[in-house]
Amino acid sequence: MRLDQTSAPDARSVLEGQIAEAAAAVDAARSNDAAKSKAAFAAAVASRDAEDAVDKVEEAAKIAERGTEPIAVYVSRREGKVFVRQGMVPLFDAPVTFREPNRPLGTHVFQVMGADNASGKLTWKSVTVPENISFSQSALDNRGPVRRDGMASVGQPSDVKGALERVQMSDDVRKRISERLWLNGSITISDHGISNETGKGTDFVVLTQ
Repeated sequence: MRLDQTSAPDARSVLEGQIAEAAAAVDAARSNDAAKSKAAFAAAVASRDAEDAVDKVEEAAKIAERGTEPIAVYVSRREGKVFVRQGMVPLFDAPVTFREPNRPLGTHVFQVMGADNASGKLTWKSVTVPENISFSQSALDNRGPVRRDGMASVGQPSDVKGALERVQMSDDVRKRISERLWLNGSITISDHGISNETGKGTDFVVLTQ
């Protein structure tokens, strides 16, 4: 058998060309993957930065809202509701329930005395209001025994901690209150309802008779 001596260099040249093309294709693929990875990374960073920016804007809005006027929260066992006012203007009210519903709560006022922007921690002061005396949390009167649905309350009123623990409200309502509750804000828990004297330009007015 006779070999063609001219075919070997041509074959080698073709093979080298194919190897070069394959190497170029690999390099192109790597470059393309790198570009995709960089684009994906940049998108991830942009998304994270956008989320951080939204969080900062929302937090600034909360701080601004808190700083306008303190809110006043009134929880009434007689009404079975929580009432929320800010700047002496009603914000919203919502139903609440109570553990031991027929037992008196007493009347207890919680005032925010300090608030830390960084941690969100609040410092509270609480006062229990005796019956049959006049009290003003901008105007709060206490004068007598409580009846609900025509039935007298049974048992001794709760102390400050006990009254707070007996109040039950939805997570959504609790969240709406906590987002606005800040320095000088207050929560009052009472057996009594709200007087019709409560209106625009007043805080909660409660007549306990």
